Amino acid sequence: MPKRFSMTSLAVAALVAVSALQLAPLQAQGAPVKTTVLAKGTIINGRFVRSFSLDGSALTVAPYAGVATPLSPARRAALWATAPLSGMVQGLGLGVVTVSPTRTKQSGTPRVTSLVRVLAWVGLVKGNEISYGCPAMRASRHYSTVVPPANGWQAVIVPLNPQKSIAVFSARRNICGFLHGSSITPGYEQLSTTWQLVRGNVVLSIPACGSVVGFDSGGNEYTGVGTLTGWVSVLERPLTTHCSHATTYDEGTRYRWTVTKHGPTGPLPQVTYPLPSARSGRHAYALAGREGGGQR
Repeated sequence: MPKRFSMTSLAVAALVAVSALQLAPLQAQGAPVKTTVLAKGTIINGRFVRSFSLDGSALTVAPYAGVATPLSPARRAALWATAPLSGMVQGLGLGVVTVSPTRTKQSGTPRVTSLVRVLAWVGLVKGNEISYGCPAMRASRHYSTVVPPANGWQAVIVPLNPQKSIAVFSARRNICGFLHGSSITPGYEQLSTTWQLVRGNVVLSIPACGSVVGFDSGGNEYTGVGTLTGWVSVLERPLTTHCSHATTYDEGTRYRWTVTKHGPTGPLPQVTYPLPSARSGRHAYALAGREGGGQR
């Protein structure tokens, strides 16, 4: 049974859940570890002009010497709505991507296609900079205080070749005191989709390759007027698997109001943006276009 979620906080849900536990920050063992940064000038005019890597050579983005045609607003919105992304946008550009099959574990289904020297759009995201240890897990003999250099970094990879998977690379990280290696996961676009009332029941439309995640419902209990939004997760580029057909899901009357209005539809961002620069006053959304972070 799908659960109810508040979509206004989806992009930071994981960080909120962790911070709510009031967990103690981990301290790196031994000498301070140099953390991964996206150097200024790495991405210029929508393309990588300098190499960038995560976890050594687990993920490498080499420079692209051609001309980068800007992504359409719709394609950019879909890119940042890809799960399992979570964190703050660092930059977006076109580059030549290689994901090491020996240093990166396949996670999720279906299996991601080989990504070796593939021309792709790469969106870089960084999660919480401080790792936390869950108190209940400190007794485990596997508990670690090591904070990997690329802790929290992720990359959404959208190859120009339609026969290559859209995927999310997650760098080696420490979650609740447990080290997780580099992984690659198929991309799933998070969408707010349409619904309609059928004989009084809320019936949600599910695209092909999609599944129900939940609903967001809110309104005025005195007037009986409310807004309802349905959330689905849709596999992007189902190359190696047979998808489910487009269908519907009958939720019944649980989220129906006396007067039920339809919420916005379209991609649901899984990322956050830095605050506007006090110096330049430019809004952080520029990070998803041509400038910001490691771009200029």
